[in-house]
Amino acid sequence: MISLEVKVVDQELLVKLDELPAKLHALVREKLETEVSALRLKVQENLTGKVLNTKTGALLGALTSGVEELGNLLVGFVAIEAQDQKVQAYAMAHEYGGKGYYEIVPVRKAILQFEYKGQIVRTPYVYHPPAQQRSYLRSALHEMSSEIEQGLNSAVQEAIH
Repeated sequence: MISLEVKVVDQELLVKLDELPAKLHALVREKLETEVSALRLKVQENLTGKVLNTKTGALLGALTSGVEELGNLLVGFVAIEAQDQKVQAYAMAHEYGGKGYYEIVPVRKAILQFEYKGQIVRTPYVYHPPAQQRSYLRSALHEMSSEIEQGLNSAVQEAIH
């Protein structure tokens, strides 16, 4: 049997190799935090006129972002996290389009009043009409995906060199 053994005797190289995982993790996390912040700004831009117009601010108020560590995995996220089921349904209806599954209720009065087909209608609620898709999250990610990829690649390259 033939065997080959390679030993690295350069202590400086060994130290650099030992430090690489921690340095790589720190640089990638820092860059991911920067990219997540930029993505959040893009989503805010979409929610304030580029894709949707701000009416109540419910979606902006439910906008959240961050970077979490799950073991060795880094996860960056920008999301709408609302406790109110109506806000969640509203967010989904705009992001993906869909049928009118959530109620519109009066805010300042006891009932809604509007004109429909020439008649005045008074009602305690109506269902939101089917909505067209107006992606504010996925479109922001699509616009920034190459920038995010380049940023993370540069962090890896910086750690290695």
